[in-house]
Amino acid sequence: MLRWEKASETLASSKSETIAKIATELKGLPQERQRDFFGRISIVQESARIDQLPGMIEQRLRAVDRRNRQAVFERLEGWWVNIVTNHLVGGARDPISISEVSDKLSAINDAYKSDSLPIDFLGKNPETVDAASDTRTFVEQLRVLGLSDERIRRAIIDYYRAFQQRSSWARENLLVSNEIEDYEDRLVEEWGRFREIACELLTDESAEELCRKAGRDLYDWAQLKTGGLRIRERVTEPYVVRGTFQMLANVAPRPRVHWHPRFLERVAKMLEVAI
Repeated sequence: MLRWEKASETLASSKSETIAKIATELKGLPQERQRDFFGRISIVQESARIDQLPGMIEQRLRAVDRRNRQAVFERLEGWWVNIVTNHLVGGARDPISISEVSDKLSAINDAYKSDSLPIDFLGKNPETVDAASDTRTFVEQLRVLGLSDERIRRAIIDYYRAFQQRSSWARENLLVSNEIEDYEDRLVEEWGRFREIACELLTDESAEELCRKAGRDLYDWAQLKTGGLRIRERVTEPYVVRGTFQMLANVAPRPRVHWHPRFLERVAKMLEVAI
């Protein structure tokens, strides 16, 4: 008996309603198309148990640095589960090609090179973002500048993404010794340089609105013109640098960066009252 005939017979004997529908649809096809359909199916017999597959796959990741193989495998596995689930629930119909898997593996591995880091939180948001009631120092700094709730909301999201991303890098041991500290020092130094420019014409008698304008100019610089200040050369996602500035503006009891020229004076007065 030919393979396609045996397969048709097996389908017809099934008691599954789903398979019965498939069998009916196939039966309505010309024999040539049935042969073609079944001829495209390959069944691979593997002696390995499913719990042995991760180890077998990792052994084939020879192009990946052995220190990163587990992390690369986990990211590839997560992507695979998502894409297969999408197919199973009918969200996609095109076949998953070998080249697609290969390209994804290459992209994941590329993020683990010495001049790059994985980006995991693009498009991710905290469960709640309440710009009106958030009392963290970096948010208070933005209120002092008179920024809109929408801009403050975006700052909160950048803070969240950068904080979570840093935690993820730390868990995977992807950062070299003092890399975060050195990066923060570099941002603080560049902030200091631009602060001198933004506040150069201010005096102790300068009006509040002039101080706010200088602070907004300084903050806009940190948001829009610091894309070249990267933790590594190919880590170009803006939330990394923007969110790190928010974290520096949130350091207690004295922020490492501030926007309003007189913000530290306000902090000092608050500390005096607290003492």
